[in-house]
Amino acid sequence: MQLNLPVVPIHDMVVKENDLVVATHGRSFWILDDLTSLHQITNKVEKSDFYLFKPRDAYRMGGWGRPQPNVGQNPPGGSVIYYYFKEKPEEEVILEFMDREGNTIKKYTGSAGEEARPGRFSMQLPVESGMNRFVWNMLYPDAERVPGAILWGGMLSGPVAVPGIYKVKLTVGEKSMTQSWIWKKDPRISTTLEEFQEQFDFLIQIQKKVTEINRAINRLRDVKKQLDALSGKVRGHEKGEQVIEEARRLEAKLTSVEDVLIQSKSKSGQDPLNYPILLDNKIAALAGIVASSDFRPTDQSYEVFKELSAMADEQLAKLKKIMEKDLPDFNDVVKKAKIPAIIIK
Repeated sequence: MQLNLPVVPIHDMVVKENDLVVATHGRSFWILDDLTSLHQITNKVEKSDFYLFKPRDAYRMGGWGRPQPNVGQNPPGGSVIYYYFKEKPEEEVILEFMDREGNTIKKYTGSAGEEARPGRFSMQLPVESGMNRFVWNMLYPDAERVPGAILWGGMLSGPVAVPGIYKVKLTVGEKSMTQSWIWKKDPRISTTLEEFQEQFDFLIQIQKKVTEINRAINRLRDVKKQLDALSGKVRGHEKGEQVIEEARRLEAKLTSVEDVLIQSKSKSGQDPLNYPILLDNKIAALAGIVASSDFRPTDQSYEVFKELSAMADEQLAKLKKIMEKDLPDFNDVVKKAKIPAIIIK
């Protein structure tokens, strides 16, 4: 239990909300945080092949910041999960997080062959003999991303869980164990559960729209990539010029939609200073604003989302038409040109 506690006189100690606070002589305070696992250790736990400890109730509070030299380290934002293995398991280990009704929110896996990366917020599941510690940041899954896209103030991470009861399930091979804990609101704020839920629902709505847009962009760019590849392959073929010209027309239509949905010119973090952000980034930035504090969304946020969504839907409708009509027409041109799958130059 000594850990990093220097050998000094102890003049007082107190247990405060399951933290052991020790007052040393001339060396400030020393805190052994989260005694809940210690309280749960019994002969049955010691004899178990694995055990999932009931998590300590946690508070929805952000802004913990990064550790600084010579400064005490705050607890991580989120919920801390402790689990124990008598021996390093050979089977796959799954740690699954669920809401009150048992719906899966996130699932993490680990195996004995993996080495856990260091870091307080590492999302890799540690699987070692003895006590293991995993911090879940209480975030729902992220929105879909566009590889390489530059976001200016945009948020793609999922919303923070609403205060309430949550469950964690540890599965090792065929066996599993489940515990629950309470995710509490910051006691200093007056936000109601209904307002938390309204904020969460709106963030999910924004996230779905961002995913819809980014998924469309990814599909669009995949088609453009295939058009470029095909154009290069058929160059020099007797009917290749006709196919290349049709590919150019189709690519121009796709680009007209792409250039409204996403800023393709931005390649680095400072490029948006020269090239304005477009619809995908604007909606993602709105998510960051809505999630910036623990209060219900403002009326203006709803209005902005409504306006931006209408503009995005107009472009998504154009893209749908291109995919359902123009793309099949292009495929017919290629088919009629009898372009072989393999072309030898």
